[in-house]
Amino acid sequence: MIEIVSSLSLVITNAFALRLFRGLKKSVH
Repeated sequence: MIEIVSSLSLVITNAFALRLFRGLKKSVH
């Protein structure tokens, strides 16, 4: 169960980072 939580947390963090990166990129251009 710990593996599932860790994987889910990783996916959420990845999605958040991607969205943040896109927002930053859009802000620059």
